[in-house]
Amino acid sequence: MVIRNSISSTKGNLWLFWNNSLAIPKVVSISSQMITVSIDDVLVSGVHDHVKKIKRKFLWSEMETISEFQKPWIVLGIFNAIISPDEKVGGIPKQKNVPWRFQKMWIDHPSFLSKVKKVWSEPIIGDPAFIFMQKLKKLKKFLSEWNWSVFANVHTKIKEAEDKVKSAMKLSDKNPFDESLMDKLVEAQNEHANREVQANTLMRLKSREKCIIDGSTNTGYFHAKMKIRQAKNLISELEDSNGNIICEQSQIADSLVQYFQQKFEAQEVNI
Repeated sequence: MVIRNSISSTKGNLWLFWNNSLAIPKVVSISSQMITVSIDDVLVSGVHDHVKKIKRKFLWSEMETISEFQKPWIVLGIFNAIISPDEKVGGIPKQKNVPWRFQKMWIDHPSFLSKVKKVWSEPIIGDPAFIFMQKLKKLKKFLSEWNWSVFANVHTKIKEAEDKVKSAMKLSDKNPFDESLMDKLVEAQNEHANREVQANTLMRLKSREKCIIDGSTNTGYFHAKMKIRQAKNLISELEDSNGNIICEQSQIADSLVQYFQQKFEAQEVNI
């Protein structure tokens, strides 16, 4: 006997087989991503999660409903989700030669050099070439994590700095003779200025424009250049073999895959 989630319009991606010597399972729910059955008051679910994050939310909602039965529950299958790239098996391999970029805005951070010095001075045992390569690896990993924790989303940081300036300005206006409040206002303004410089530097690097006068007014220009470059790399429509114009991105992708599969599939050769 077999239970599957196929319907008339689509092929199934989940099949449940069981031994005739076992109790016949009772179907609890069937969907495009999960089959759940009950066997001797124990729930068993077979999962094949969708690759798109937005569609995986439907599975989590379904699992939340199943959990309300408050019964022993075994979940088996593929969730198409990983905690880190190291867990990935199969599919498109992780690119090994992706260039690692040093960000110029790091240099302007007051603790950058001391952080680099601390990581570089950590002892490593081995020959000079091994020590040098290991230090580079450790420094690269540290800078990636440090960049995320310190800079994160630059534009969010700018908004936070603006709020700090407004708050410090209100307090200073209420107590104009309080030097400590004035110092906090100056500190907040300096932080805001530094964040704008960081955003400006990052946008200039991403937009590949190097001959632009520095200044926060250039940010809009850099965003425009980035969008133009992204638009050039996007296939917005495609004509298939039947002369139909396809605009949906998922259909364009399916059409391209089908074309190259047919082009490079094995052909019988008569010798």
